[in-house]
Amino acid sequence: MAAVPMPLSADRGSPLALADPQRSLSALEDDGELNEKTVVGVSLSDLAPVQPVSPYLLKVLQGADTGRQIELSQTGTLIGRGDGCDLQLQDGAASRRHAEIRVAPRGVILRDLGSGNGTTVNNQRIPPESEFMLQDGDLITIGLTVIELVDSLQRASVPAAPSRRPPPRGSSAFDDDALDDDDIDAQIAMRRNKGKKPPFQLLLEHLSRTTLQQRLIVGGVILGIALIYAGHSAYQTHVEEERLAAIKLEEDTLKAREQQYDLALRDGKKAIHDRRPSDALVKFQEARELFPDRAKELDRYIATAERDQKAEVQIKKVKALQAEGRFEEALAGLQEVDTFSSISELVQPLRDEIEKQQLDTEKKEIRRLLEEREIDEARDRISALPNIEIPIFMDLLEEAEKQAKIEEATSARQARTREQERKRQAQQRRQAEITQAIAPIVAKIDRADFKGAQKMLDKFNTRGKPSHVVSKITAMRKALPKLQKDYTQGNSQYLGKNYERAADPLARAWKTWKSMGISGKLGDKIYAQAGEALENKGRMAMQRKDYVSAGKAFKETLRFNRNSKVASNGLNEIIRKATDIFHQGYTEMGSNPARARQLFEQVIAMTPSDSEVHQKALSRKRTLEKGF
Repeated sequence: MAAVPMPLSADRGSPLALADPQRSLSALEDDGELNEKTVVGVSLSDLAPVQPVSPYLLKVLQGADTGRQIELSQTGTLIGRGDGCDLQLQDGAASRRHAEIRVAPRGVILRDLGSGNGTTVNNQRIPPESEFMLQDGDLITIGLTVIELVDSLQRASVPAAPSRRPPPRGSSAFDDDALDDDDIDAQIAMRRNKGKKPPFQLLLEHLSRTTLQQRLIVGGVILGIALIYAGHSAYQTHVEEERLAAIKLEEDTLKAREQQYDLALRDGKKAIHDRRPSDALVKFQEARELFPDRAKELDRYIATAERDQKAEVQIKKVKALQAEGRFEEALAGLQEVDTFSSISELVQPLRDEIEKQQLDTEKKEIRRLLEEREIDEARDRISALPNIEIPIFMDLLEEAEKQAKIEEATSARQARTREQERKRQAQQRRQAEITQAIAPIVAKIDRADFKGAQKMLDKFNTRGKPSHVVSKITAMRKALPKLQKDYTQGNSQYLGKNYERAADPLARAWKTWKSMGISGKLGDKIYAQAGEALENKGRMAMQRKDYVSAGKAFKETLRFNRNSKVASNGLNEIIRKATDIFHQGYTEMGSNPARARQLFEQVIAMTPSDSEVHQKALSRKRTLEKGF
C-alpha cells in the first residue's frame, strides 16, 4: 500500500513542514519522492504553516559594494544611495531612490524611478519611469555598480536521483501492511515503462491496497496538505494584495507628489510672469523639496527667481529714493538692476517717471526762486533745463527781474519813509525834551522879559543833560540878545508908525524867533507887525517909484501874509513895470549889452522868483554873461 510523500524536517521534534507547499502531488511523483520514504501516520496538529521564501537573489558583482547579496522581497526591493533603501549602495553615481525590483505573478519587474544617470540591463538603457521584465542572469548597471539577478529555484531545477532505500522497519505506523520493495519497484517501473499516470490515480491504486484505518490517515494527511496549501495560497494572496496595495499607495503618493510638484512649478512660473519673485522662489523651493533629484531642472527657475527678487529689492530702494526726492541717486540705482531679470521691463518706465518728477520738481523750485526774487540762482537753474523749457522760464525770469526792480524801488522808498518817520519821531522826542527843558525860559521871552530869560539861560545847568538840550541852550544864549535888540528897535519904530524903519528890524526879529524854534504870543506879535510894516514899506516905495525896493518889500510881505492884497496888487503892478523894463533891456542887448544887463538885473530884483518875467530876465542875463 503506497503512502503520500512527505519530506521530514531536519528536526524530528519540530512541527512537520513542507519544503515547498506549492509543489503538487504530481511534482512529488515526478521527483521520485512518492516512494518508500513517504511518512504516514502524522496528525494534523503536527503540521505548521511555512513562510514563503523568495527564490530570487541580487548579487553585487562590481562596484563599492562587491560581494553583497540580498533576497528579493515580496513587497518590493528599493535600490539607491539614500537611507531606507533595501540595497543601499555606496556609489556616488546612484540616485537616492534609483530603482525598484518587485516580484509579480508574471515575473520579476525592474522599474527606474526617474534617476539622474539612468539604469541599464545587459548594456541596454531602459527609459526613466518605465518597467522591464528581468530573467535569471540579467546584469543590472546602476552608476558604477553591476548587480546580477539569480533565480535559485531555476538553477536548482535539475532533479536528484531518487533513493531506492526502503524505510526501516518499525519506523512507520504501517509496518504490518506496508508494501514491500518489490511492489514499489514494480509500480515505479510500470509507470515509467507504460507512461506517466495522473498522481491521484496512482494514489488511489496505492490506497486500494491499504486498510481502512490507513486510508483514513492518508485522507487526513491529504486533507491537511490541502488545508495547508489553501492557507498558504490565501496567505500568498493576502501578501500579494498588501504588496499591490503598498505599490498602489506608493504610486498614489508619487502621483500626489507629482501633482504638488506640477502645481508648485506652475504657480512659480505664474509668479515670475506676474513679477512676484519672492512668491515664485517659495514655490520653486517647495518643488525642489518634493523631488530633490530634479534640483538641476529647478535650479534654473530658482536662479531666475533670485535674480528677479534681487531686482525687485533694488526697484523698491529706487522708489524709496524717489519718494524722498533724491532723484539722482534713484536714477543711479536703476543702473544696478539686472538687465536679464523680468523686472528689468519696469526700469525704463520708472526712469521716465523719475526724470519727469525730477523736472517738475526743478521747475517748481525755479518758480519758487523767482517768487522770492532769487534771480541769480534761478538763472543758473534755468540754464540747466531742457532746451524746450528754457524760453518759457526766460520770460518768467524777465518778468521777475522787472518786478524785483519795482519791489526794490518800493522797498527803498518804504525804507526811506520808515527812516524819515524814525527821524521825525526822534526829532519829536528831542523836541519834547527841549521844550520841557526850556519852557520856563520861553515863558520869560514870551512876556518880553529878555533879562529874566537871559539870567535863566546863564544859570541853566547842562551837566547830565542830553546833547540836543545842551545845543538848544547854547543856541538860545546866542540868539536871545539879537532877538531882544531887533524886537526892541522894530517895535519902537512900529509903535511910532515909522513903518519903513520898523520893517527890517521886525523881519530880522522874526527870523531870529524862528531859528530859536520856540512858539508864543510874542512870536505872533512880531509876525503880524513885520508883515504890516513891510506892506507899508512897499506902498511907500511904489509912491516914490522905487520899484526895486517896493518889489522886495512886497515879496517879503507875502512871506508873512500870503493873503495881503496890497502886496499882491503891488507885485502885479511891479511885474508890469518890470516887463516894460525887460523889453527895453532886450532891445538893447545887441547895441548896449551893459545897459541891457543892468535892466535885466533890475527886473530880477523887482519881481518874485516864480514870475515869468523874472525867469526871462535871468535867462537873458546869463546869455549876456556868456557873451552870446
